[in-house]
Amino acid sequence: MKYRLALDDYKLGEYIPISPFYGINPVKIDKHICDGEAQEIILESVLEYCPVENLVHYMGILARKLAHGGKLIVVNADATILAEQFIRGQLGIIEYNKLLFGSKDHAYAFKLATIQLCDVEEVGRQVGLKVLEKSLNNFNFIIKFERP
Repeated sequence: MKYRLALDDYKLGEYIPISPFYGINPVKIDKHICDGEAQEIILESVLEYCPVENLVHYMGILARKLAHGGKLIVVNADATILAEQFIRGQLGIIEYNKLLFGSKDHAYAFKLATIQLCDVEEVGRQVGLKVLEKSLNNFNFIIKFERP
């Protein structure tokens, strides 16, 4: 099975969407995804809503949900790139704050952490995942892990 954890309920091909209300709650993830079941999990702009001190625990749960050979694809804004673009004048103050702290349109729309590609890469390795590829796209990073 393939899952997409994101802030919307957009159905991406064969990926089963999981709401952000469930996406950052380990108990809810356990209800939706069995250990070793997922062929692939896309984690799209969700890590910012997880307290940074819980990142290793959260990524460990996601790693456990992957089948051996399963992939975890993390797409997220990179805090360093956001800051660099703001300093260079490529991002306005309103857009910068929205990207950094969330839209605040809803009770859940407050970001709890800012992260960088290198942080997610290190945490992935700590929980036993192998880095397959990584890239930057505008201010987002994409990193693809595999469970050995």
